[in-house]
Amino acid sequence: MSLFNLFKRELIKQFIRFCLVGLASATLTYLVYIIFLKFFNINYLISATLGVISGVFLGFWFNRNLTFNSKKRISITIPKYFLVYAISWAFNMVALKFLVETEKFNPIISNLLIIPIIALINFFGIKIFAFQNKKW
Repeated sequence: MSLFNLFKRELIKQFIRFCLVGLASATLTYLVYIIFLKFFNINYLISATLGVISGVFLGFWFNRNLTFNSKKRISITIPKYFLVYAISWAFNMVALKFLVETEKFNPIISNLLIIPIIALINFFGIKIFAFQNKKW
């Protein structure tokens, strides 16, 4: 087996683990979003932000320990991790606002449409920048 195939296999394994963690985080994010939006009648942008924050905290621990097996100090990785999520959150808010207010999409459907794009931004940002895991 070539070195390239080993790196490719490792990247696929990491991405699968990241997706599983992301699924758990996205589920929590979406549940928090729905709860605040529907049960507490809080603005959709604030509800989405609260959802993202909850998902980020869950995802950090799992991604650090399971996906990327990072041994770097938390004091170094957590600010970078949150910066990646801050950038994806900003993209999320702009895209959500555009879909809801300009294109007149339903806020719940709009948030679901954005999640796959956010997942790719987060995977590569966290892998390369936060945990500096450059295994391909």
